[in-house]
Amino acid sequence: MDAGTRAIVVIGGTGFIGRLLVQRLLERGETVRIVSRHPDGPGGASRGLRSLPWAAAAMASNHLALCSYDDLTTALDGSAAVVNLAGEDIAARPWTAAQKQRIRDSRVYSVRTMTTALRATQSPPAVLLQGSAVGYYGDAGDALLDETAPPGKGFLAETAKAWEDESRDVPTLGTRRVLVRTGVVLDAGGGVLDRMLPAFKYFLGGPLGNGKQWFPWIHREDEVRAMLFCLDTPDISGPVNFVAPTPVTNREFCQTLARALHRTCALPMPAAILKLALGQMARELLLASQRVTPTRLHAAGFVFTYPTLALALQAILGNSTHRRQGGLAA
Repeated sequence: MDAGTRAIVVIGGTGFIGRLLVQRLLERGETVRIVSRHPDGPGGASRGLRSLPWAAAAMASNHLALCSYDDLTTALDGSAAVVNLAGEDIAARPWTAAQKQRIRDSRVYSVRTMTTALRATQSPPAVLLQGSAVGYYGDAGDALLDETAPPGKGFLAETAKAWEDESRDVPTLGTRRVLVRTGVVLDAGGGVLDRMLPAFKYFLGGPLGNGKQWFPWIHREDEVRAMLFCLDTPDISGPVNFVAPTPVTNREFCQTLARALHRTCALPMPAAILKLALGQMARELLLASQRVTPTRLHAAGFVFTYPTLALALQAILGNSTHRRQGGLAA
């Protein structure tokens, strides 16, 4: 796909990853159309971009209430690409039965709506980048996981598989389909790192459980660069692991973060307490182990800007504005 020539639709374009993706697309001259639950938020109408609302992601009649199919079809018809990053934040709230249903439905039904609109287009996009997650692999211990690894067990694995399966027929439309299996995305201004910093600031940071579980991570800049790379590389299709090439354990992550902040990593959180407090959410989100490798990105020639965690954290925490916002200024 030639950059800067046709429109790109970004579903979930005002989220943590979507905001930066939209920015980078605009910088290279693309026309961008956002579909979002928060079209007037950062990265949306405030930046002069045309947006379609997701009607606050309201659930009705077992489907996601969105903009009309006609509006979405019009936005997709003739576009160069569509990137679907829509989905409820899996760590935003405790996993009650209702919250787990929201997490799953926000993914499955948003893809179902998108694919329905795609089938109604006269000129479908050349490529779909469909969001997914390394949770697809479940708790895999120390096994090294490339894109050929089978799905695991548990809520996150089953949700990711259903999320991916919902777009399985898209290639029959002539649209190249890339499944973006994302690890933990690190950067300032949102995501997991912002949730962790207060504890480390007050010397309360430490590994979760025994700290031996693998922690698949990626810098947000590399996440977005890899997305652009996949948009532009016609030979890439199917699942692609979006993780840094140097995986770390949870203990190593905490130790590296503590060093970057000139803090200690001395207060582990026992697994029993996490399980008591958060139940299944703790087992699958905090204590599960996924040693994921970006095999397909490497094979296609993608080069990471931040291949190591130390480099990534130095870039993120070295930003003086972020350090002031996080209360970490010297």
